[in-house]
Amino acid sequence: MIVQFKAGVMHFNSDTKMVTPDSRKGTIIVKKDDEELTHFIWRDRKTGQAEIDLTIFPEDAIFRKIEESKGRVYLLEFKTTSEKRFFWMQETETEKDQEFLIKVNDGLNGTTTPSKSNEKIQEGMDE
Repeated sequence: MIVQFKAGVMHFNSDTKMVTPDSRKGTIIVKKDDEELTHFIWRDRKTGQAEIDLTIFPEDAIFRKIEESKGRVYLLEFKTTSEKRFFWMQETETEKDQEFLIKVNDGLNGTTTPSKSNEKIQEGMDE
């Protein structure tokens, strides 16, 4: 696993150009599979279900903070399509936000080697 942290999904309204948070508690996971393909996963912490599992090719996506937002809103934006996915940080402490952002982008662009000690994804993470 490259990185894992608590984050929720947000829903984008194309008419109003606004995002609204989904109240569920979730986890973002960036990891490589057995074939060395990078996956960006959003998992519901209550059900343990991975509701989003995207295979990301190097240089195809960027994860960035939405500076216009007053909250801790992040965007997974694809360079080759118009697809956009919004998320909100659910970690209680803000100190690691920048570290998570860097690790996600490094992982998406193939510049990070997964840690062997963190390879197993936790099932049913603490809420």
